[in-house]
Amino acid sequence: MDDSEYKYHLYILPAGTPSVPTLDPPSLLALSYLQLHHTNTFALVPSTSSAVPFLLEAPFLGPPIEGAGNIIKYVAEREGARVDERLSKEDRAEAVAWRALIEEKAGDLLAHSLFSLPPNYPSLTRKLLAAPHYPPTTFLLPSRLRSWAKTRLEPAGLWALGGDAEAREEEEMRRRREGVLGVRREAGIGGEAGRLLGEGKLIDLARSFFDLLLSRLSSSAPYFFGSIPTTLDLLLFAHLHPLLSIPLPNALLPNLLRASYAPLVAHHARLSALLFSQALPPSLPPPLENLLTLPLRLLSSSSPPKKEEVKEKEKKKEQQSFERYRWLWIAGALVSAVVYVFASGLVRIEVDDDEEEREWEEVDGEEEEVHVDEDDEEEEDEE
Repeated sequence: MDDSEYKYHLYILPAGTPSVPTLDPPSLLALSYLQLHHTNTFALVPSTSSAVPFLLEAPFLGPPIEGAGNIIKYVAEREGARVDERLSKEDRAEAVAWRALIEEKAGDLLAHSLFSLPPNYPSLTRKLLAAPHYPPTTFLLPSRLRSWAKTRLEPAGLWALGGDAEAREEEEMRRRREGVLGVRREAGIGGEAGRLLGEGKLIDLARSFFDLLLSRLSSSAPYFFGSIPTTLDLLLFAHLHPLLSIPLPNALLPNLLRASYAPLVAHHARLSALLFSQALPPSLPPPLENLLTLPLRLLSSSSPPKKEEVKEKEKKKEQQSFERYRWLWIAGALVSAVVYVFASGLVRIEVDDDEEEREWEEVDGEEEEVHVDEDDEEEEDEE
């Protein structure tokens, strides 16, 4: 099938492994929905844009549809379907609560495993993110996503819990250099104890979340709401699939899942077989935006905006909106005052009709303009 024959182009953040087309849960959610309900209608396009996932529809002239939720709703409407149409109102309300919990808890655990827990980031994650892209973005994208993960995990106290991946890599490099120089250093007991303590806390946090999922998915039904998967099932799959399908050097959470939470692993396996029983859609060549926007991205900070900057921008927008409405109010008040003054008769405008009249006389066969005053006309009339 030619590239132009695909109705939709889905732009996702790619990963350099065929078993996991993307490490980004929203991208994987949008891909899973299209693969499950609208197979052979879309092609994948790798993108390093911060707006992924987004969707373009043939002839690809309209604005992009951004966000997994918006993509799912848009495609469902265009294809004459309804998202999760079998769910009752009560089921939909329950799905909203579970969705918020999965996006927060599972999102934190996945981000920590990929970007913080040593040695996963330098040994695997960075390589997977750098592999599919143009050389200039090889060093930009992984560090940008790691900065995003750090900003997300630090407020929850999860960053560097169990060790810092890059700090550990730097320490190992330093030890190698010192080893070449004949200097030997033993690993500190406190550092190892701190790592084990952090991993223990991480396991406790993961267990508290996995136990909730297990209480909901341990029934006879294979999915959250019966025998047919919903978008909630796809959302959980999008967060578990990278953990269970890539060979993480530190497989702390995958090992925990396989050892103690077999129903969750079985839920993932069912969906994986359902989604990938057919070949994935083709991946089109990366767009030029990776190169065209590179100078701008190099000049801008690779880390996401701080909360203070976001708040400051929101205040500026509010202030601009307030100034706009204030000037509109002042202009309206002035117009109302002017209209009232003239309507009430306080000010009158009189037009003086005593103006010079212009007459034309024909002099020697030519027209000439002659100014005649009204007084001269009256004297002529008396004579």
